[in-house]
Amino acid sequence: MTRNVLSYALAWASLCCAGPITYNVNQTVGAGSVTGTITTDGNSGTLGSGDITGFNITVSNGSSMIQLTSPTDAATVFGSGLSATSTGLFLDYTQNSGLLIEGVNTPTTGNNTFVCWEGGTLNCTNGPTGIDICVDCSNGSNAGAVILDQSGVQEIASTTLTPEPSSLLLVGLGAGVLGYGRRKSITQRTSGGRRILKDHPCC
Repeated sequence: MTRNVLSYALAWASLCCAGPITYNVNQTVGAGSVTGTITTDGNSGTLGSGDITGFNITVSNGSSMIQLTSPTDAATVFGSGLSATSTGLFLDYTQNSGLLIEGVNTPTTGNNTFVCWEGGTLNCTNGPTGIDICVDCSNGSNAGAVILDQSGVQEIASTTLTPEPSSLLLVGLGAGVLGYGRRKSITQRTSGGRRILKDHPCC
């Protein structure tokens, strides 16, 4: 009975309580870098724009940096090459697909800042397949973009394991069920002066 209750609880947890996943981004692109976090709705497999629920990304070209955050700025997924597991975000650079995180515009100049993981002939910057970053680039021109060539399937971010409150509740529930079952199985009774474990398979 106890095992059945535990099985039902774990099955319910896996079906009902999948929560957001936050991935760490930490990549060097030439003299520049891309750091920060991307949060998804927790779905695995192929992702679309709707699966990206938040981000906080700092883009640097080596001499200046700008922070891109949701919901002020935008994240767009192109094609079907972006995928997720519980531990990472991946892009298949052989497909015409990618992830673009772009600032609406730079406050002081009105120019664009973005990071684009682009595969195939997506061409965020009309450049080669890879990771493209541009800080304070002129609208309509991506001059000054820093590009890192990439190929195949590559991880672009990895998870930060921070338990959600619902996950902690389920862990507590599971521990409680296990504790109750163990307490019941070791309830002792006296027989002929010996202490025997109730429900023990040998007695």
